[in-house]
Amino acid sequence: RNDLLTTCDTRFFDSGGASRGYGDFEQLTLTIMPENPQDKVKVSFASIDLANGDYLSIYNGPSVDSEKIVSIGYDSSPKEWISSSTGGELTFRFESGENFGSGWEADITCIAPTLPDPPEPVRVDDSFESTSMYVSWNAPANNGSPINSYTLEQKTGDEQYEQIYQGQELSFEATGLIVDEQYSYRVKATNGIGDSPYSEETVIIKDNALSMRNDLLT
Repeated sequence: RNDLLTTCDTRFFDSGGASRGYGDFEQLTLTIMPENPQDKVKVSFASIDLANGDYLSIYNGPSVDSEKIVSIGYDSSPKEWISSSTGGELTFRFESGENFGSGWEADITCIAPTLPDPPEPVRVDDSFESTSMYVSWNAPANNGSPINSYTLEQKTGDEQYEQIYQGQELSFEATGLIVDEQYSYRVKATNGIGDSPYSEETVIIKDNALSMRNDLLT
């Protein structure tokens, strides 16, 4: 059985509540949904004590068929997790054996997704052919809404930036370049809320291994 709870403000305990531990041979499933479907459920554990062989698994979505985020077991440290599923749900599945512990205590809240953080400056590999460079970047924090695309822009010398790539990959090969020309790159991430700020600019001279931020080119 999968119990359902819609809330953004509650204290979350094991079956023993605040005063006692959980029982043996339990199999419990609970899905917590946000009150606003655009929000994301967040669980913050204040304490957790499970017997060896007992597990509390957290799934990123409305059921145990969703992606598993973590399985918390014996000697686990309290942490927090935030849903990134479309509906903002977290599903909890607890299974215990013949031993039992004091259980857990956690806060359930909700957060509204926001724009992604700006990506870090891109990396440029100039070891390719004389007319191309390999540009790559890391995924920034999505802040509650999955990133669905990246936009990479290139500037030649003092000209204006132009988009050269948009998609879900974390790298792109820039082609049609000229030896000894200066190129600048920046990237932004897009989630369901909108666009992040651009990364800081990365500047490189083609066929020069030196890559630097624009604030160093003074």
